[in-house]
Amino acid sequence: MKKKVLNILIGGMPQSGSTVLFNIINFILTNKHNSKYFNITSLLYHPTVAFSKKIATNEFLTWYDEYRDKLETNITHTVLLKEHHYSDSFLINEWADVIFLIKRDIRDSIASRRRRGKPLMSKGKLYSGMEEYDSDNFDGFKKWCEYLVKDCWEDWILAANTYNKNLYLFEYSDLKGIKPVCVLNAAAATLAAGNALSKSIT
Repeated sequence: MKKKVLNILIGGMPQSGSTVLFNIINFILTNKHNSKYFNITSLLYHPTVAFSKKIATNEFLTWYDEYRDKLETNITHTVLLKEHHYSDSFLINEWADVIFLIKRDIRDSIASRRRRGKPLMSKGKLYSGMEEYDSDNFDGFKKWCEYLVKDCWEDWILAANTYNKNLYLFEYSDLKGIKPVCVLNAAAATLAAGNALSKSIT
């Protein structure tokens, strides 16, 4: 019997449709047909807060990988995580087998964030002590624009290429109109990637 493990990351810009993408992939993996083959754990990722039913930490990812390695099962034990930005200090950059990345015109992303009353600052980076600035001045605005483009997009792509990950890229417009089929096709590719990965693990 083979050990089956699949780690999936949903990343990309805030207010870009990442939560919708996360929910679509989660729905596909947990539907009645796929639930026979996939045991899915869906969590948000945060490296500096306590583990909970909704939050995964580095310690949890390490422990759960070791736990799954000991299992003898026909079911692929899958973890689906969401994290906006890439960081060298996060275990998640090497952890994921498959990465779904989504972006949006930063003008629309910023406008959406402002409408929701959120500051132009990464809550994750702030809590991690990685970044602190005044998000209400022009320098803070420039930092946020760089965060959206570099941390939440370009750095993920570079890391995925460096670590030879399965990478699927989306734009916000892919989630609208007739384009959700694009998401479904990529999700199907994830399932195929999971099956291929399962066959290679003994």
